[in-house]
Amino acid sequence: MIKKLSISLGCYLLLSSSIGIASNVTQLTITGDVLAPTCGNIVVNSGNAVDFGSINSRELKEIGFHRPVRFFITFENCDSNVKQKVAMAFAATTLPGSADEHIALDVTPSSASGIGISLKDPLNNDIKFNNNMGLAPEYMLNDGQVNLEFTAYLVPVNSGWVGIQPGTINARATFSVEYR
Repeated sequence: MIKKLSISLGCYLLLSSSIGIASNVTQLTITGDVLAPTCGNIVVNSGNAVDFGSINSRELKEIGFHRPVRFFITFENCDSNVKQKVAMAFAATTLPGSADEHIALDVTPSSASGIGISLKDPLNNDIKFNNNMGLAPEYMLNDGQVNLEFTAYLVPVNSGWVGIQPGTINARATFSVEYR
């Protein structure tokens, strides 16, 4: 009796669900475009690290500044018929209290301390790290190769230049792009 009831109930559910689906058919329309890529490769500083070279810590302490280091982010083979702008959002481990504007150095036994790194964009604005793409600044694209010039600066941590300890400078940042 249980087998007959379960088979009968199963057939009833199958038929009733089939009837319900057939009477409520709605069409889903899907559209879109496949676009050519806006730009081909993105190359940072011709594939080289942004290098501050050797900096005398005494000069930083006495003079209070250093020379900025320029570097380029290059967008190759751009087609401005596809998109005319690129937005860039940067991410990094930042120094506490820096309002996400200064990159913290990687900590190793041989690393320098008392300093961080600040970046300025092609419009000479401070880069804010760890923001979402909606807040990212936009830069114009042209056809062909587009070189965006950025600048890196050393910045003192908390105690100013007096608290600098000599060592290696290594830090990392990443960026995401969105063509608009």
